[in-house]
Amino acid sequence: MIVEATPRSLLNVVFRHRVKFIAAVATCLFLAAAYCLVATPKYKSTAELLVRFGSGQQQSRAGAPGVTPEITAQQQERKEIVNSQIALLQSHDLLADVLRTVGIGRIYPNMAANNPAELENKAIEQLGHDLVPEGGKDSDVIDLSLLNPDPNVAAETLRAVIGKFQKREASIYQSQQLPFLQDQLQQARAALTASRNAVETFKTGAGISSLDEERSLILHQRSDTRQKLVQLISTEQEAEQRYQRIEEALKKLPEVITLANEADRFKPVDDARERLSELRQREYEMSLNYKENSVPIVNLRKQISNGEEELARLAREGVARLRTGPNPVYQDLQKAALTAAGDEAAAAGARKPLEAELERLDARLDELGQKTGKLNELELQQQVDEENFRNYLQGVETARLTNDLNREGITSVAIVQEPTLPTKIAQPKISIIMLLALIFGIAIGIAVSFFAEMTDEAFSMPSQIESVIGVPVLAVFPQAATPGHR
Repeated sequence: MIVEATPRSLLNVVFRHRVKFIAAVATCLFLAAAYCLVATPKYKSTAELLVRFGSGQQQSRAGAPGVTPEITAQQQERKEIVNSQIALLQSHDLLADVLRTVGIGRIYPNMAANNPAELENKAIEQLGHDLVPEGGKDSDVIDLSLLNPDPNVAAETLRAVIGKFQKREASIYQSQQLPFLQDQLQQARAALTASRNAVETFKTGAGISSLDEERSLILHQRSDTRQKLVQLISTEQEAEQRYQRIEEALKKLPEVITLANEADRFKPVDDARERLSELRQREYEMSLNYKENSVPIVNLRKQISNGEEELARLAREGVARLRTGPNPVYQDLQKAALTAAGDEAAAAGARKPLEAELERLDARLDELGQKTGKLNELELQQQVDEENFRNYLQGVETARLTNDLNREGITSVAIVQEPTLPTKIAQPKISIIMLLALIFGIAIGIAVSFFAEMTDEAFSMPSQIESVIGVPVLAVFPQAATPGHR
């Protein structure tokens, strides 16, 4: 029959099939009570172990949130170490050792098997189920709990588990770590010695005492040499230009000039000749400092030309016997030309040694540049070998210290709380089981009631009639009681 999804309809369904509902709830409660009566009561013994780390890592029961990648990496490493300790607590060999020490018959007196091997395997499996190690999310503490029907046996077995765990942990970390690290330390020492010898051999063969100092010295020498070479080149070019200007001036001057006019009776001729000589001397002096087409040179030469014309005119006016000779200005220019040629030759001669020295310094710098790569490679290998040697040396010292601690019974795991002697039953938890049975029974009762209602063809409410025939219900009459019934 159709059931509307209203609270009144739902309650009506449960009420109509209340017998089935009550039967389902009662059955679940009965089964739960029967399990609680039949199940063997177990007591739980608890203990706490603290996993100790190095001084660089902080111990904590509730770790602080990581604020840097280094702290996050440390927390991840600590978590992995705690998980490895938990795995060691649940190892097959450790549980088997505990069972042999305490005794299977004492821990599980009701356990039976066809052969001893099967019995031991069943006992190991059951002990692994009863032993529960838990590590906190951000904690270095391992919480241990062990269930057993006998509270004394639970505490004794848990105490044996902790003792066997500490011994096994000490033997694991002591067995092969130190010899391996010592062997690696010897290899690292040999590699470091070889790399140091390689660096010294290369420096000796290349003639390098201090690469940076030698490079700085060569660069300083190269700078001084280049500066001197630039000065010589400038001096040589200046002397060459001076020589060329003198040559051009010599081409324009006569080698022989009129020195005197013995029959000259006119003083103006002598004055004109003296002025012309002064102008030519000025032309020579100015040619050393001015260009050929400069305005002062051009004006001066015009004055010289005018002076020569004036002298020729005055000379024609009188008849005289002339006396000629070498031009003094021409001779002075020849001396200046020889001096400029000598300066140029001297600068050229001093230039070649400086160029050779500069080439030698450049070649040495190139050689040092080529050897720098090889030297850097050798020094880098030396640094790597030194770092490896330091790491292995530190590892050997740490392993030796760990072995000393293990020989004295001091491990990286400390007992924070000894196994407790339980006084209350831990399993089964009657209140929780009965509560779950009640909830489960109510759910089953509701499901059974709805199933019965859906399979029932009778109408229980007027709304069901209206939904089927589509006609409103005007009145509902209660079922008449038969005689003798109320």
